[in-house]
Amino acid sequence: MRQYSYHETGIVSADDRERYEQQAGSQEEIVLEFFRKRPGLSYSPERVQELVLPSAPLTSVRRALSNLTHAGELVKTEITTDGRYGRAVCTWTLRIVPSGQLELF
Repeated sequence: MRQYSYHETGIVSADDRERYEQQAGSQEEIVLEFFRKRPGLSYSPERVQELVLPSAPLTSVRRALSNLTHAGELVKTEITTDGRYGRAVCTWTLRIVPSGQLELF
């Protein structure tokens, strides 16, 4: 089953759906490249938005993080940080498979 980047939330035309899918996929590629350049560091969705996708809605950043986590590229950490509204928010980091270790799944 194909994993789509865009999560349809209403009725959209086929042309718009394709454009939205391309945009969402592009956002995921940008976010993944950001994490690949910073292995071992963790970032909240808000911080990723600030540093990587400042013009995108926070929901798009969260969608990208969720999709990349589901794809096995990122992992949600147990580290939290203060969010914009004084609440703890989770962070994500690049999933690192130790060299020489076989991946079973």
